[in-house]
Amino acid sequence: MLPTTVPSRTLFDRLGIGVSVVCLVHCLAMPFLLTGLSFYAVTDAAHHAFHIAIAAVTVPLALAAAWPGYREHRRGAVPLLLGAGALLFVLNIALHDAAGEAGVLVLSVAGSLLLVAGHVVNYRARPRCAHHGLPHHAAHHAE
Repeated sequence: MLPTTVPSRTLFDRLGIGVSVVCLVHCLAMPFLLTGLSFYAVTDAAHHAFHIAIAAVTVPLALAAAWPGYREHRRGAVPLLLGAGALLFVLNIALHDAAGEAGVLVLSVAGSLLLVAGHVVNYRARPRCAHHGLPHHAAHHAE
């Protein structure tokens, strides 16, 4: 049978890890970059826009990975970690002005770490395909 075009469900975890790490690096480097910039208002607006863009990617990835993974391996930590990380990303956007610079940093870093942890646990908990040592997915053996 021809291979299917449906991407592996683990793709959501791999993308989620990558995007969350990008956000983590960005947020940890930003205070150092802001120290040397005199146009903080412009930079703060760009930083907030970056968080909105990252949340627009990470939250759907977390949701897309959490439920199918949980149904497959029944590890309750996965939806808790991914849900908490996604919630912190949403709170970061909603409370941007009220949280201040330190609050935004804490919410972003904590959210990123929870998302990375959730995606890693989800990815590793998937049953392994004995033939390839990769997480098993239905499309893999559609023959």
